Amino acid sequence: MNLHKLCFSLLTLLVCALPLQAQQTTHLEGRVMLNDTLPAAYATLYLPQFGMGAVTDEQGHYQLDNIPVSSSVTLEYAFLGYKTEQVKVNLSQPNHRYAHDQWLTEQPLQLNEVYLTPNGEDPCLYIMRKLHEQGQINRKRLKTYTAVCTGKIDLENLDVIMAIFPGILKTAIHAALRLVGFNTLFNYLTSSDKVHVDYRYTQTWNHGKVKNSEMEILSATPAMDKKVRKKMDKLQIEDLFAQFYGDDKKFDAKKTAKKNWHLKGVIEENGKTIDVLTRTVGDSIKSDVTVYIIEDLWSVLRFEIRSKKLGIHRFECSDIGGGIYLPVLFVTNPIPLDFAEFMKDQKKEYEADKAKGKDSKLERKIIERYEKLEQSRATVNINIVTPYSVKYSNVTVN
Repeated sequence: MNLHKLCFSLLTLLVCALPLQAQQTTHLEGRVMLNDTLPAAYATLYLPQFGMGAVTDEQGHYQLDNIPVSSSVTLEYAFLGYKTEQVKVNLSQPNHRYAHDQWLTEQPLQLNEVYLTPNGEDPCLYIMRKLHEQGQINRKRLKTYTAVCTGKIDLENLDVIMAIFPGILKTAIHAALRLVGFNTLFNYLTSSDKVHVDYRYTQTWNHGKVKNSEMEILSATPAMDKKVRKKMDKLQIEDLFAQFYGDDKKFDAKKTAKKNWHLKGVIEENGKTIDVLTRTVGDSIKSDVTVYIIEDLWSVLRFEIRSKKLGIHRFECSDIGGGIYLPVLFVTNPIPLDFAEFMKDQKKEYEADKAKGKDSKLERKIIERYEKLEQSRATVNINIVTPYSVKYSNVTVN
């Protein structure tokens, strides 16, 4: 049932982080525009020196808090099909609310009529093959690093999902989560209509061996007991390198081809040629996935997921040394899920199945529970914000 997929999708988004607040910080807000009237919806603002950033809303507005004070801060604005703009601003006054609006210049995607590849290989397969091969080379070149990951979890109304599930389905969900060690943590995240957690952990890479420290909880609302704190480690990224470049197995052309990647075009960004590949994943909750790959270096510069129901989630990568690109920032700008509209669609599907003689007792109970819940409270929108950032040190590369 689609509700199962929704629950799983929400759970998978709980791997996250946000920059830790420094002693003296300031604030920045503004708007990104494509022209005098057209806002840049879901454009990226990135501050390379601090490893932090934000995504604009549908009207192009952005807000970024807890920026370390500095007299020279580089603001990097990026939007697909437009030139990446870098601007230096003075943000030296603590606790001040600075404002900066940015207009972007169009840079349409270019795609030659013939994208030449060795032996006439499909361009997407060729690019993915080179990405995989270079990933294995860089894995061996990268000797050491220390990565401090800081972040937050902000959830709203996830408890509604559990409220409408019948006992038998809750038991099944808990049993499945228990197998992967998520049961206690999931109970905490769905225990209140609003949940906020700030955390930090350190990942070390030493000649191919990865080790994470225990998760340090900086703040938590509602209060988090020891059992939940121990389970927070489950949200850590186990290997920042593998997140984008996979394991060391041989490249699987057939498996890659089945993913139906499409070469949308090529752009130039900061003197580098970037291949832009896209694909669509999911069924009931469809998402468009876009990956930006630097030619010649064959590294991931940006990875983006856009969904009409779950919003935008974007990774930004940076050269940590020797042309090796790893994620430094994960920003989210979620669209609150209109649960009333979602349940309306579920009811239509149920009634259509029932007309065909397929009457699911479980689906009927969920719909009845929601309708009862709806009578007792206002329309509920489910909101998830789970950004994080990474700062690297002690990097050594062959």
